[in-house]
Amino acid sequence: MATKSKYYIHKSDLLAEATKYVEARKLDETAVVHRRFAEMLWLISQRMGSWGRYRGYPFIEDMIMDGVEDCIRRVHNFNPEKYDNAFGYISRIIEKAFHRKIHKEKKQLAIKISATERSNVSQDGTVQPQDNKVKIEFTQSEVALSYLNYGSTKKK
Repeated sequence: MATKSKYYIHKSDLLAEATKYVEARKLDETAVVHRRFAEMLWLISQRMGSWGRYRGYPFIEDMIMDGVEDCIRRVHNFNPEKYDNAFGYISRIIEKAFHRKIHKEKKQLAIKISATERSNVSQDGTVQPQDNKVKIEFTQSEVALSYLNYGSTKKK
């Protein structure tokens, strides 16, 4: 009876797949990534996405796919004759991709917050026009109730 390995990817298999892809890429710039190699990249990226430091981000799926995409873009630079740790090389690429995605999303959030601050909408839902002649106020609970009521009044 065969026992299940505790490793989700064997380093020797990953090195073999990376070497195959690097050699194919040397011969043809438009070489396609093999399915098994792409699955390995996805597994590594997904496992890294489950680390505690990356848990809780709402865009974790985007981070995982950015990690895979960056690997496919950069793994052809791996030199199997010089290094035998393809796992470390790929993990570092994925980690940097995660950090780039987090930085990009933080910048986008800062832009959204500054746009909200520049507009006349406060976080409690109060809209204050520039001329101060008309003041429209509503609370978040009123918005939630109106949204729920809207869903129940839709024609079927």
